[in-house]
Amino acid sequence: MAELDARSLRAEVLSNAEKTIRCQIRTQITHKWFVATRKASILVLSAWLHGGWLKNCMNTTTREKGVAAIKI
Repeated sequence: MAELDARSLRAEVLSNAEKTIRCQIRTQITHKWFVATRKASILVLSAWLHGGWLKNCMNTTTREKGVAAIKI
């Protein structure tokens, strides 16, 4: 009887350890995915803002050239 209890206890401990390891792996994967997604979104946002800023500068420069050409 004691041997059966020891086996069931050991099986339960192993099962709990396996669940804990799975949970830790899942947490690490989720964290890495979140960090990668955040970095990607920051890059996309900064590129979009930078692209918009460059576009506005180019439009301003083009407008200034156009106005200068009309004045001449």
